[in-house]
Order: sequence, then C-alpha cells, then structure tokens
Amino acid sequence: MGKLIADMRGLQRVAFTIIVSLVVISANTPAWAKDFPDKIGVLMINHGEPAEYNSETYQDFKAFVKHMIDVGFMPKFLMSIDTGTILMDEKNDHWVPFWKRSLVDAWGNKYNGFAFYVPGNEKMGIPPHYLKIFGRGRGEPDVFEYAGLEAYKVWQEMGGRSPYREQTVPQMENVSRLLKMRYGDKISVKIAYGFEQGDIENKTKELLDENVDILIVAPQVVVDSYFEGTLHWIKEVHNALNEYALEKGKTIQLIETEPMGLERDFIKGIVLKVKEELSNIPSNANVAIFLSNHGFPLTRCGDYDCQSDPYHHYAREIFERIE
Repeated sequence: MGKLIADMRGLQRVAFTIIVSLVVISANTPAWAKDFPDKIGVLMINHGEPAEYNSETYQDFKAFVKHMIDVGFMPKFLMSIDTGTILMDEKNDHWVPFWKRSLVDAWGNKYNGFAFYVPGNEKMGIPPHYLKIFGRGRGEPDVFEYAGLEAYKVWQEMGGRSPYREQTVPQMENVSRLLKMRYGDKISVKIAYGFEQGDIENKTKELLDENVDILIVAPQVVVDSYFEGTLHWIKEVHNALNEYALEKGKTIQLIETEPMGLERDFIKGIVLKVKEELSNIPSNANVAIFLSNHGFPLTRCGDYDCQSDPYHHYAREIFERIE
C-alpha cells in the first residue's frame, strides 16, 4: 500500500508538471521515479484550430458539428436536410447579377455557373446564399455546409491563415521537451488536437504502441466541460483503450488531470498579470476588473443540459480563487 501511494504521488507530480508547464530540470532521474512502471504515456490535448481552411479541414468542422448533434446540442433532423450544394457570395450579402458574384462552396471551390438565389431566414439562422441543385453538396447535409462556409468566411477575414497553432505549438513542445529532460526514457509524450477529427484517438494509439503502462491525459484547457472533454476528447481516448484491451488483452491505467485553471501557479500568474497592468495606472484611478472566460450557456441547449455542465462550476471556482 505504501508503495502504491508513493507511485500515485509521483504520478500526481508528473500531471501537475504538465498542467502548469513548470518543470524542475535535472540531469538524473528522481529517486521516486525509479519505482515507476517501465513507461508512462502523457497525452497533452489542445483544442486546436486548423491553420488553413480547405477541403481537408472542412472535415474537422463537419466532425465538430456532428458531435454537437450527437450530444443533443443541435436537433438530429438537421441531418436529413439536403437541398444541394450551398454557395456563398464572397463579395455580396444580397442578390446581384451573375457577373458580379464570387461564389464558393464549403470545400473552398469557386463556382461561376448557374445557381438559384435563396434569401435565407434570419430567425432560423440561415444566411442568404445561392444553391446549386447538384454538385459536391448533393448528399451532404446542409448544416455541415453552412458551418463550413461560416468557417471559410472567418478564415478569409484572418487573411486565410489562423495564428493559433503558431502560438500554442511552441508552448506544448516546450513542456514536452522539459518533461523528457526531467524523466528521460521513463516517459513518452504526444500532442493531440481535439478539433482535428480522430487525432486524439490516433495519438493515444501511438502511445499504446509504445507499451506504456500508465496513460496521463492532460487537456490544455483553463476550464473543462463534459461537452468538449468527457463526451468528446476523453471518449476518443477510451475508444483507443478499449480497442487496445480487446487486441492485447491488457488494460492501461488512465489518469485525467484537472483543468489547469485550478492550479495555484496559474491563478498566481493571472494575479501577477493584473498587478503588472495596475502598476501602469495612476494610484487614484477608478479601476474595474472583469474576469472572463470562453463561456457556456446557462440554459438547455436542445436536448443537452448546458446549465448542469461542470464548466460553470470550474469557472466559478477559478474566479473565486483569483478574487
């Protein structure tokens, strides 16, 4: 029992290291790590965001919308609505003669042929668009094409490329590097992106193929939710573990870390940042400090009870700790 407790404390130290991205560098493996299993797998999960929008990354947006439908966030009947190929005019939000149009479909393909104009329905969230009866969109639910075109529009507004990955990849790679420096061949680290269809499951399988004995899953999120975590990311991890257990007849211990927003060092970082900003403001100034997060609805979202999602509990706890 004593050895088990010692092992678990050691694993908690590893998880803590990942969450707050702080590692004490050492050339030698710590004494407590010598009693660890031969291999510990660490899966760092980032929400992810495609650098570019194209026909391949369209599939990622489609998969995310499908997840929203599967958990009840959106009604399932949307899957049965298919009017053809939805086209967006990049230059106009109303009908114009064909020679003034710049039509594009959800896969990023330009189109110059004949198409019907559909004024849309603001109450139903359907934007004005053009419709091609056949084409690539025939057989594809309209809801996926609408989501893809909306993403295409956002990416165009960013100049065609999102800076998200350039900002987050170095952070995660640095944590991976420090972990390997600290624990050497005792640990194997993989980075997965939740928004990329199947990436979490594939990276989990890669770790399992390295014969890890324990798997630590550490989402790089400040506030977690069932909607995105348990019912999406962690579900992919379990899919890989179940498949591995059936094939190899071996079960792997799984440890899920808490949201990094609950860690003391993260809270301390927020407070220090606020103090830094306040130091640039006159001492007699009236200052209002707003604590904000991504946000999540406080009502039912279709069949999904957004109000009961633990997201709200985590967010409140983080705000209270910062205050």
